[in-house]
Amino acid sequence: MTKEIPPLGALRAFESASRQTSFVRAAEELHVTPAAVSHQIKLLEQWLKLRLFNRDANGVTLTAAGRDYALRIHDVFDLLAETTRAVRANRQRSVVVIRAQFSFATLWLMPRLIALKAARPDIEVSLAAVPDDYETKVSADLVIHEVKNIAGYRHERLLAGKFRVYAAPSTLARCPKPTPARLLAQPLIHTHLLSQRRRYPGFAEWFQAAGVKAPATLPGMSFNLVHLTANACARGAGFAVLLDEFCLDSVRTGNLVAIPGPAIETRHPIIIHQRKDASADADFVRQWLLGKTR
Repeated sequence: MTKEIPPLGALRAFESASRQTSFVRAAEELHVTPAAVSHQIKLLEQWLKLRLFNRDANGVTLTAAGRDYALRIHDVFDLLAETTRAVRANRQRSVVVIRAQFSFATLWLMPRLIALKAARPDIEVSLAAVPDDYETKVSADLVIHEVKNIAGYRHERLLAGKFRVYAAPSTLARCPKPTPARLLAQPLIHTHLLSQRRRYPGFAEWFQAAGVKAPATLPGMSFNLVHLTANACARGAGFAVLLDEFCLDSVRTGNLVAIPGPAIETRHPIIIHQRKDASADADFVRQWLLGKTR
């Protein structure tokens, strides 16, 4: 391959001279002497076995072969310049790596990262959603999880909130006065996490807090991830007990409505962890997210 490519110095001299139609101006652009430009172009002509320039007392002009070659060379140099700019821009762009639980990443974090991108387009975020039993030894700039201690990270509380019952407007149209007692006869949606380390409050706790006697086993569809429960609820599948912080955007858009009744404090606040040697951009993202809490 290298044997089929002319000397790069000669190509550069020809590209400039063909664009400037002058060895003198090409020399000024390349910070060399006109004689050096002339020498490089002669080398290229010998290599190609083609005459690229006509030379006379008035200066130089491209031959037909020179014009054709110049068009092709300009495209190559433009592509090289564009590629170089892209590589330099990518090197200067900061990437902040975040690990966060599935449902938190879907319902709360992702919309706020979109807003962050609008405010700081120079910061790239790489977000990986992870399960509840996430292995915290995996490296990341920020880890957003319910665990309170990760070696090498400092942490602070990001979200707490309360659990309430939510429903879609279409569900409320079928049950316009959803008192706790009436909910016993309505379709319910449950969240049963696979993790054995913790569980979210559900309808059993909610009915108890409301002073309503409920059967030991409540019917209804069940999901193992909160954002699946929230999605089914927003689609009118029934009533669901959800963390209010996860429902903020859906309430604003009118897709979910909070039902009057008890509010149960979360036992597992969401913690944001920042690696102790993380970059200033990672610290900016942490502070941005903390500023987006209520």
